[in-house]
Amino acid sequence: MYSVNTASIAVMEHHRLIILLVNVLSITTSNSPSLNDWSCGLTADDKARLYRLLDGKCSKYRAPVNFCCSLHMDCYKLQLGQRNCDSKLCLCVQKYSENNDSCAPAIVRSCKDARMYGASTYEGILKVAGGNVTKTPGIALKGESARLFREVFEECNDTTLSIKTCALNFNICVKKERSSVCRKYLSECITCGAKLQNSSTCEVALEKLRSSLGKPEDSAWSGSQKLMIWMTFAEILLTIILTGLAIVVPIRRKPQRMVSP
Repeated sequence: MYSVNTASIAVMEHHRLIILLVNVLSITTSNSPSLNDWSCGLTADDKARLYRLLDGKCSKYRAPVNFCCSLHMDCYKLQLGQRNCDSKLCLCVQKYSENNDSCAPAIVRSCKDARMYGASTYEGILKVAGGNVTKTPGIALKGESARLFREVFEECNDTTLSIKTCALNFNICVKKERSSVCRKYLSECITCGAKLQNSSTCEVALEKLRSSLGKPEDSAWSGSQKLMIWMTFAEILLTIILTGLAIVVPIRRKPQRMVSP
């Protein structure tokens, strides 16, 4: 008989979430975050260098790699162990490098940098520019989901960089994908970051948001969905008008006969 280490189970679950997010986020990369929202790199120069590496045809990987780096930064901020945090980062970015030979060196560069230079910055992570987000990020949610998102941001305040990046990627996602797909991504993305904090109040807020995101009636339609709805409405309206004309035009009033006195 042997007992399963609870910490090991938590690590395995977190790795499962990272891999799930890699698969989901692969469809949301038509746009990329700006340099101001870029989390890879420990100094301004490092950020710019890593950002430029993912240029041209590799720019589609900026959004998912940015998520990996924000998770890494929050892991450092929580002081969960440099080796542990670096492993999470490398696991995350290496999934994107598979079968992408031309972009792979740029994708995994942040992992190599962390392992080479992370020791000198792990203790001073709070001094790193952009590592501490205090302003609630804008997100394409409405109603109850928007309110609960703000609540998660307040309660899970040790993982705000990850949450911000999840919001940025969600906003990218809804421009191209179905709302249900993007809401599922957001739910799993924020969970992945919040699991690092391991806070009961954070967990409660998170479960409320996850429940709300699972309700389609509170979803924010994407631009493509709105366009399809309007096109369908216009088509129906045009059909009604043309049908009416087809019925009315042939019907002409017969001229009345003149009666002789």
